[in-house]
Amino acid sequence: MAESTAIVIPIYLSPVSSEAEAGEASVIDTPAQAGAAPPGSELPESNKSDKAQKKAAKNAESNKNAAKALAKQIGKKVAMTALSNYGNVTGNTVEQQNIQTAVGEALSISAAVSLGPAGVALYVVDKGIQAYNYISDLKQSSARSSFAQKRVYGSEKRS
Repeated sequence: MAESTAIVIPIYLSPVSSEAEAGEASVIDTPAQAGAAPPGSELPESNKSDKAQKKAAKNAESNKNAAKALAKQIGKKVAMTALSNYGNVTGNTVEQQNIQTAVGEALSISAAVSLGPAGVALYVVDKGIQAYNYISDLKQSSARSSFAQKRVYGSEKRS
C-alpha cells in the first residue's frame, strides 16, 4: 500500500476593513499582516511532513489492526456456528457434545496461556469447580437411581 502525504497550504485572512466595504480591495502582503505566527516560531516544514507521515503511518497501522481483529472475530463466529450446528445437521448429538467440550477446553487453555500465571490459576479453579459439579451430578443420579429401584422392587431387592 502506498503511503500518502498531506500537503498543507496556509491561507491568511484579515478582517474586512471599512475601505474594503466601500469597494476597495484589501491586500495582505505578508503572513505577519494577517495575524499569523512570526516566521521563527513555526516548526520547519520537513519536521511537519515527518510528523504527518508518522501520523499517517500510525493511522494506517491501526486500521490494519482493526481490520485483522474484525476478520478474526468474524472467523470465530463462523467456526462456532458451524461447530454448534454439526449435531443438528448430522443428528449425532454425542459427537456434537464432544466437539463442544474440545472447543471449550481449547479456549480455556488458550486463555490460561495468554494471561500467564493468573490465567493458569483461573484455569485450575475452573477445572476444580467442574470436577465438583460432575461429582455432585453423579451423587444425585445415584440417589435417583436408588430411589427408583426401591420404588420398583420395594424396600428389599428380590433375587
